[in-house]
Amino acid sequence: MAKPHALQPKPNPTPKHTAHELQRIASNSMHVLNIRDFSHQTPLGLEILSHISSSFSGKVDNIPHPLNWKQLNDVWRAWYEADERLEFNMRNCSAYVNEEEGLANVYMDMDVVGVSNVELKGFSELCWRKEGGKWMIYRFWGSRGMPGNDGFF
Repeated sequence: MAKPHALQPKPNPTPKHTAHELQRIASNSMHVLNIRDFSHQTPLGLEILSHISSSFSGKVDNIPHPLNWKQLNDVWRAWYEADERLEFNMRNCSAYVNEEEGLANVYMDMDVVGVSNVELKGFSELCWRKEGGKWMIYRFWGSRGMPGNDGFF
């Protein structure tokens, strides 16, 4: 007699499954910014916050030094306050996952709109690692591109 479904062991996640989940979380991080949830109080904001490593470090192209999670959120808040119509619109998101090493990278290509009637391209990399069995973002890198060459590529 077969075991009931609920008692069967769950299969190990595949890199494809993990990539999809990390891309979903990364995409939601853009939504959290666009709704100005800088304190991460919404359900999506709380989910994002639950995936931020205690050793998080972020870097954006126009700030010369690394930022911790709070400092990076302060930068985003200032950008949104300076341009109330600012919005990040995801164009493409891809991921590379190494389940064996517990490392992953998520790449996001986006349009940055609402900034003083100028459309910019944006590119971000989220570096993930498994910490205590959970995927955590430990590093962020973000850069702006030039609209004349349609971004970065």
